[in-house]
Amino acid sequence: MFSTKWHENGNKKSVTTWRNGNGWGPYKKWHENGKLAKQGSMKEDRWHGKYEEWYEEGVPKVLGQYLEGRQDGEW
Repeated sequence: MFSTKWHENGNKKSVTTWRNGNGWGPYKKWHENGKLAKQGSMKEDRWHGKYEEWYEEGVPKVLGQYLEGRQDGEW
């Protein structure tokens, strides 16, 4: 199951995938201007796997990897 939230201006705000009441699977969040803000994957409500963030202008901000909620490797 997944849920979608919206900004007041009608642009998509976030999409969260759920399993047994926890964030589990793909997660995406957008800035109010419609550009992607962050994306990654969740496991039991914690980041797990590839993680990316962008500034409002669309310029990359962060790229890294999580392992069960903790930053892993080079960021």
